[in-house]
Amino acid sequence: MNLFEVIKQYNPDINLFVKINKSEEVEIIKEYNSANWINWVECDYKEKKCYIPKQYLEIKENTGILNRAYDSTELVVEVGMQIDVEFTLNGFAYGRILDANQTGWVPLEVLEFIREPLLGGNR
Repeated sequence: MNLFEVIKQYNPDINLFVKINKSEEVEIIKEYNSANWINWVECDYKEKKCYIPKQYLEIKENTGILNRAYDSTELVVEVGMQIDVEFTLNGFAYGRILDANQTGWVPLEVLEFIREPLLGGNR
């Protein structure tokens, strides 16, 4: 496990959470490439605003087609919580809160790396 600890509380806007299947279409509103928002795309999906990593989209003019399923759920986290991070992308980590059955995205800026996976058991 790639273990990270939460160093700053984070409360996302739950109104922006969507689950989209592969091959579904979204309307592109704006592409971001600023220092804080690299490769994120603001979209409209079924009349709901959401943000999707550019890598998850095949973009044609003002339309994006998902090249894989996407769940934009972000985690509500408190200082001291530990997150088992599956992968990082565009300034965010995707993982699971230890001791909870919750998975989702968390900004890397609120996390601090603790350790990489242990190989061959505990040492």
